[in-house]
Amino acid sequence: MSTNQLARRLAAGAFFATLSFVPSVAFAQQASIGVAGQAVTNAVRADALTEKARALYDNPKRWSEAAALHRKAAELRPASDPRGVEDLVMAGRLLYYLEQLTPARMTMIEAADRALATGEVVRAANLYLDAAVIARRQALEGKVQELTSRAELLASSTHLDQRDRSAILRRVANRESVIADPLP
Repeated sequence: MSTNQLARRLAAGAFFATLSFVPSVAFAQQASIGVAGQAVTNAVRADALTEKARALYDNPKRWSEAAALHRKAAELRPASDPRGVEDLVMAGRLLYYLEQLTPARMTMIEAADRALATGEVVRAANLYLDAAVIARRQALEGKVQELTSRAELLASSTHLDQRDRSAILRRVANRESVIADPLP
């Protein structure tokens, strides 16, 4: 085989290799655009659900519906979006005032876990304490201890200043803390 024939074959091989690569790159770009588009769609839907829930605050008979809307909005938000924590907190507060204590406690724990995952240590500690208040109302002393221990552990974080640490520990000491009013 001559050098010219070898060069032509190598060029043809490179050409066909490039042709087979181009569709996969185009597909990857389309998939990336699809994921980004879905994220935008979910954010818009979550915002709409949150607004719909807020519109129900004036009617206590519809707080259960508002809580469900907040939970759905939180599910649609990426884990890194702090509005997801706020949606869960509002759902938990509404459920608490409806005396749906177990779902309220579980929702507060979920909000605390999500806040902690994004580095909101103070927020997470306070939400664990909110869940402990609910557990106390349910006479679940084991859960009260577990949740206050989580808050105490977070209070020892080196990421907190003395003011935040003291505020959390004061709340731990005052086990009769109340949960904030559900409406902003």
